[in-house]
Amino acid sequence: MQRHYFIRDRRIEVEEIEGVAAVRMTRDEQGRTRRALSAYGRPAGEALRSAGAAMPDGTQASFEKAGWALVRPGARLREALSGPIGIAAAAGLDSADEVGKVVVRAGGAPAILTDLLNVQLDPELSQDEAEAVLAERGLTILYKLNLAPNLYETRAEAWDDAIAASVDLHDDPRFVFAGPALIEHIPGPATPAGLAFGEQRH
Repeated sequence: MQRHYFIRDRRIEVEEIEGVAAVRMTRDEQGRTRRALSAYGRPAGEALRSAGAAMPDGTQASFEKAGWALVRPGARLREALSGPIGIAAAAGLDSADEVGKVVVRAGGAPAILTDLLNVQLDPELSQDEAEAVLAERGLTILYKLNLAPNLYETRAEAWDDAIAASVDLHDDPRFVFAGPALIEHIPGPATPAGLAFGEQRH
């Protein structure tokens, strides 16, 4: 399914791979998952290949190291993801810490889409004013980032996912940008260990 989001006024196209989900599973003190992968679905390798997703060296290992598995979702997970607030509804299901969808960028590399949204508001707003706008729009603040004025990492729990939030917020003049924080593997020695900052990957 073709989708798009915005970084400032630039429209960015991605393909959502239907029938594939990403699950980050809860682990105990010994690092073992509390439930088997089969509780969420079947491995999604064949579905990814059929959709034309490229898996550069290290991609699968990188996702697994961060605790993510790509699956063909079972009935419960599929039903949760199809709801009006799919990501938020699916999070916590069957001991999953986090749930996402899988999208493919230009070039075929897969990325995980959750409800994580990076936003910057008008620098003329005070911090209190900016955070009031975020609350008004239903965004939950995770971190205030110091790279630019009024820059935040948030959760867009009122939308299906962060791409839906990006499109919805694009025409709000109080936002400089609102873009999904896609989780992806960037090959090479400069690969970041944490979440990819979506608008800086283009």
